[in-house]
Amino acid sequence: WGFPNAFSESSVQNEYWYTQYRADAYHKRTGGRNLLNDILLMHRGIAGKEAERRRAINHFQEMARERNVALENSFYKSVKESFGSEAIVAVHPTWFPYPERREFKKNGLDWWAVKRDWAQTDEVVPFGIRTALAKKWNSPVWYNMYYRYSRPLGSERADDYEEELWSSALAGGRVTNLPHIGHKAVLASNFVRAETRVNLLNYIDPAPLNCPVAVVFGHASAMNWAGPAFEEVGMNLVDSLWRLGIPTDLIPTSEIDNNSLQVDKDGYICYGPQRYAAVVLYNPEFENRATATFFNQAAKGKTKLYRIGNWTMDFNANPLGGNRLLPPSLHMESSVDLVLKEIPVLLKDKNIPLQTPATRWLEGFGHLSYAPPATGFSYLLNGTLIQVSGSGNGAGDTINSRMKIGKHHVTLDAIGVAGVRLDQEGRLEALAAGGLRSIETGSFKLILGERVDLALWKNKEGAWEGLIQGWKGEIPASLLAITSNWQRLNLPEPYPEAPAPRVKKVRLAEGKSSPDVNERLTDIDGNTYQTLKAGSQVWMADNLRTGRFNDGTTIASPGANKLQWTKDRTGAYSWYQNDSATYEVGYGRLYNHYAVQSGKLCPRGWRVPNAQDWAILIDYLDGVSGQDGAKGFNPLAGGYRDGFGAYFALGRNGYWWSSTDTRNRTIWDQETKRLYIINDRNMSQSQGFCIRCIKD
Repeated sequence: WGFPNAFSESSVQNEYWYTQYRADAYHKRTGGRNLLNDILLMHRGIAGKEAERRRAINHFQEMARERNVALENSFYKSVKESFGSEAIVAVHPTWFPYPERREFKKNGLDWWAVKRDWAQTDEVVPFGIRTALAKKWNSPVWYNMYYRYSRPLGSERADDYEEELWSSALAGGRVTNLPHIGHKAVLASNFVRAETRVNLLNYIDPAPLNCPVAVVFGHASAMNWAGPAFEEVGMNLVDSLWRLGIPTDLIPTSEIDNNSLQVDKDGYICYGPQRYAAVVLYNPEFENRATATFFNQAAKGKTKLYRIGNWTMDFNANPLGGNRLLPPSLHMESSVDLVLKEIPVLLKDKNIPLQTPATRWLEGFGHLSYAPPATGFSYLLNGTLIQVSGSGNGAGDTINSRMKIGKHHVTLDAIGVAGVRLDQEGRLEALAAGGLRSIETGSFKLILGERVDLALWKNKEGAWEGLIQGWKGEIPASLLAITSNWQRLNLPEPYPEAPAPRVKKVRLAEGKSSPDVNERLTDIDGNTYQTLKAGSQVWMADNLRTGRFNDGTTIASPGANKLQWTKDRTGAYSWYQNDSATYEVGYGRLYNHYAVQSGKLCPRGWRVPNAQDWAILIDYLDGVSGQDGAKGFNPLAGGYRDGFGAYFALGRNGYWWSSTDTRNRTIWDQETKRLYIINDRNMSQSQGFCIRCIKD
């Protein structure tokens, strides 16, 4: 049929890919309607035909989903036929890695229905989707293709990848990396050592993360831009639950239609192997009656049910008292606050423990969601207690803990990661740990003279087997006392340490400008700036704040309008988070590169520095202490605005454009107090960075 990329927000309702094949299918599906006419209706709407418009969108979007599912599953079948039944199909089906309008238009958000052998996602897909897909495909772990998207390329660091590794392990996942900093920088870091420890968990029958709650969102409702809840998939609620320490799966109502969501024999709503203590039906507008049938059946069981959002129309946008079709427990609409208040109490009553709250931001593509930190604990579906500790040393920090599995205590001393599973009587069933020194649980006690990476499990015959990693000498007697059946696993050969990047850098103290700066500069709007003399150069010592070009022309300011920010080609600015009162004076404005290209951004007699100007400045500052005047440059971690209109990195990094091109930019790392130049690849000209001007 052909499917448009829908790359910009406007293309969702303004751009359509028309083929006669799709028109014929649409004509048949809708009882004779003309697709070309309905495209105009979907685009603009006609007074008095609001219901027809909503109906057309529902059918158009569902056709996209159904067709993409058919294509993807045909691909799955073809791989098996071509390469054999053991061939693996795992690559993610996502195109845009967030459940929003660009993905709706491209493939109807088909992620959950696309057949895969393992659950794999892409970049910034929220964790609640990753965990749900693991349940859908009975995948013992999920995989996510990762690179540090939220920082402009070149300012990411190896420890970003280490943090992602530990966070993912805590949520039952693994990562496949595409580092823009270069594979050498990651492979020569602590990441490899961390990964070898995390992979020990693979030997003790890993399982998906236990998520006792699910948010089931109205699939058609979320995708209908003429409806009351467009793009509302429940991410705010999912994030809020994760932040309470309640991992929550996110699932569309279309998984009811294809019988993937079921009510098991004990009366629990289940998704694959996952049973839910509570399920929230989120915005059920446009649902069909199968949804009501499902929840009426579930209401007789043991899963606590909530509803957020009303159901007033059927799939064809005809009036429907859908709320009354639902069971009495769902007649009353719940609020998000009520759900967040009641669910922790419900879990406590059911003796379901909370897990480490999600406190880490997952940033990128104009969205934020929450993920677990690099240190904490969680529980897998098979009862395994997972502990990770990687917030300090990327290779793993020491774990000294006393935790409970059910009513049984486990005390251990390890490094980086530990997975412990007990049987119903509280006896050790499986153990995996990096740098294990000791463990005690029930009658099992093990103390080692030196730390050891190991995995220990019972085989099908009930006998112990073990694996010891990176151990060169004789296997310790205390381990041989458990079993003589030990395998050895070598550590990877150390990758040659990556050479230090050839960037000029200087350690500076962020703060007020030094008192010995030279002249003061005034822009066309009357803003004044201190300046810094650096050898033969004279620089602004503050970020630019003007709202006009030096010829008096007003610079566009799209503000919170992400679409206008993305589309601007004449030059635009914004304040961080569109908050001028808080950020303008201290941090200046963020300008896109089109404003730089105008040649009129700086006051007359000044210009935007080129790459060579920046190199000379950093050369001059290299090795100069703050007391010698280097802090007069006053670098600030003012963050940036990305090409999709979202804001990131305030307090962490500062970014300045070069007039040379978008490859060359200067970065301030607040944590390491380093100022350096990057020229790895071209950035989007729609990125918003700070500006410093240099005197001609």
